[in-house]
Order: sequence, then structure tokens, then C-alpha cells
Amino acid sequence: MKNIKISLWLLVMALFAASCEQEDGALYENPDGKVMVSLASGRYIAELIPNDGTQITVQINRNSTKGAFDAPFSFKSSSTLFTMSDTVAHFADGESITHLVISYPGSAQMGIGTTYTLTVSAKADLLSPGGVSTQTLTLNRRLTWVDVGIGQWKEGLIVPLFGAPAITYDVAVQRAEEAEGVYRMVNPYKYEVYPYTGADEVLRDPCYVLVNAADPDKVTIPEAGLGIDWGYGEIFVRTLTYGTRTGKTITFPARSLAVGMRDYQDGAVFYAEECVLIVP
Repeated sequence: MKNIKISLWLLVMALFAASCEQEDGALYENPDGKVMVSLASGRYIAELIPNDGTQITVQINRNSTKGAFDAPFSFKSSSTLFTMSDTVAHFADGESITHLVISYPGSAQMGIGTTYTLTVSAKADLLSPGGVSTQTLTLNRRLTWVDVGIGQWKEGLIVPLFGAPAITYDVAVQRAEEAEGVYRMVNPYKYEVYPYTGADEVLRDPCYVLVNAADPDKVTIPEAGLGIDWGYGEIFVRTLTYGTRTGKTITFPARSLAVGMRDYQDGAVFYAEECVLIVP
């Protein structure tokens, strides 16, 4: 009886080990021989540069290499800049891996400070159990930043949230080599830079706030976190109406920017006071 119990225990452990060999995203053999597919990964994050060309490939796996097989997928994009002309994954006989192709006109055509979100999804009836059903691609345009010195920032974002005094103080500024008039402030609300931020309130370092003044009549700050949390989630800023650039002075009139906190009233926003950046 003891030997029988030991044998049963070993059998159970062997079955358990076998079941653990296939992790999430693995392709399972289908008992009835049905061909099933999976995305190779669920997430893709990239900053694109000109050398990246004009295509992005998305790997698709299947659980068989026998015969040719076509698997339809769906594609969605937050911008018409990115397209997929063929949403069917074509497997040749003997292949267990193929690719879908996303096309775009090159990184130079991408918006500055714009985040693009794309999704590629498998059809439910073809998805392998434990497979990856959707890959989300998060894409930005990478810029080359160079230091230009210390500028002046007239702060009007924190004022409507906590009643902090509107002050002007020094802030490090960088410019983009690829785009005239595009700047970013480096750690404008960091401890020891902004006098009302405590050391334990900093979420990340460095933190950048981009100011797109390429068009002097249509200056924007793409939505950005300020890298600080004063107890209600990260404070963030977004543009409501355009600011302007005259020479090295960039002005956002009162109520042209909005500010909020991620965990306060579901991220509700409030009008900012006037903000001014003087670029060195």
C-alpha cells in the first residue's frame, strides 16, 4: 500500500509539473488538432527615430507547423498615421511564426510630445488558451535634447490647487535639435528647485515638462505629470488654449492651461493662472 501511495504521489507531482511548464502566453496543443494562435507579447513601447524606417512588425505564433494557415486579426490606432494594409497573419507550411506589418511615414511626421496607442488583437475563436489576445503598442517620437542653460519659470499651476504663492524661479531648460522652438523644463517641481515641494513628495527624477513652441502662435504643453504628489495623486498639466512665443519669452495666459491631481475627483482639472517661461 505504501508503494502505491508513493506512486500516486509521484504521478500527481509529475502532472502538476507538466501543467506548470506552459506559462501565460504559451501555445497549447489542441486535442482536436485545431490551429490556434497568440501574439508573442502583450506590450510594445518605443520611441521612434528616423533610422527605424517606416515599418513595425508584430510577431504572431501558432501551435502547429502543418500546412498553410491564415489567421485574421483586428487593428486599431489612435491616429491615421499608422496603418495595417493586411490584417491577416499568413503562415506558410512548416512555419509556426509569422508577422503582421504596421506602416507609417517615418518618425519625422509624428507629433512632438504626442503618444500614439495601437492595438493588434486575435479573434477569440482562434486564441490559444493561455495565449496573448492583444498587443498594445505605445509609440512616441524620440528627440535629441541639449542643454541651453537656466531659464525663468513663472509658476501658475499650483496656485489654484493649494493657494501657493505665484512665484518666478530658476529652472533648467533643454531644446530639441530636430525641431526649432521645442523645449523642455528639467525637474521644474523637484525638491530644492520648487520651494514648496518636500523631499518625500517627489515621484520621479528626472521629470520633464515639454513646451512645444515650434509655432509661436500655437504654443502647447502636451499633457504631462509634474513628478510630484501632494497627497492626491500626481499633479498634471494639459493645454486648453494656445500660448504664444515672442523671442525667448513663452506666455500661457490665465486659463489657457489646466491642472489637476490624478486621484482627486477622478482627475478633475482646474484653470491655471498665468505661466511664463523665459528661455535662456
